[in-house]
Amino acid sequence: MDQSKQIRRSRLGIFSGALLLGLTLARFVVMPVQPLSASVLGSPLGIQLSATTLMLLVLAGLSVTAVEAFVRSHPIALAGELGRSTIYWVMPALLVVSLTGWLAAAMNQGTWVAGIALSFFLVPAALAAEYAHVDPEERRRPLVRWSETTLIYLVTVMLYALIFNQRARTLLSGPAVMVVTTLLAARVLYFSVNRPADAFLYGGTVGIFLGLMTWVINYWPITTLQGSLLLFLLHYAGVGLIQQYLDGRFGRRAVMEYTGVATLGFILLVILL
Repeated sequence: MDQSKQIRRSRLGIFSGALLLGLTLARFVVMPVQPLSASVLGSPLGIQLSATTLMLLVLAGLSVTAVEAFVRSHPIALAGELGRSTIYWVMPALLVVSLTGWLAAAMNQGTWVAGIALSFFLVPAALAAEYAHVDPEERRRPLVRWSETTLIYLVTVMLYALIFNQRARTLLSGPAVMVVTTLLAARVLYFSVNRPADAFLYGGTVGIFLGLMTWVINYWPITTLQGSLLLFLLHYAGVGLIQQYLDGRFGRRAVMEYTGVATLGFILLVILL
């Protein structure tokens, strides 16, 4: 990589440090729980506003700001060649949201410390991955693309599990899954279309499908792990088939490969979990 395009470690440290500090302090923020209720389509629906809700919003906004500032420091961005950077916000922001939710759900100190330790690795890795992807030459490298995709899929599973862990009604969990799926699917599909609008359009088709599947899955007596992994298998198959189509490799072999992986994964879920 060109020396001028190498990651500014000082900036990476500052932005990562701010997010990690927020994740750490979130455990010590206390505020009264404010219940909210409404009637949707004749069905009562209730949610609770708490310190966790507040920190989710604050840290999501902080992560978007950090990513924007970091990618805008790239030489390509400074030269005015970057364009819109919305697509780069997705993965780091949702990673921070998922970490905030899971750290808040940690029941003992040891689990919380382990989560913070994991955050110290994941947050800088997410910021560094987005910085590297600003350069078209870098994003075409297999290792860089693989590492970014792995992070995206990890965040996907974490968020699906977090949503299922809330045991919320379908009127809440369905839209939540749809939004998360649309955003993260778009981030993966951006590799193939290189236009955020097209990526979100294709990602939205997967998001709508999984939002509807959430309504079905919520009626099944399955655990949080089973539900989140089942959704991920559907996510993986849907995104994979669309990506094969966009890359001009869609055919019988691609359909058999992705449906086979999803089917095998489902069988393993039933047998092992």
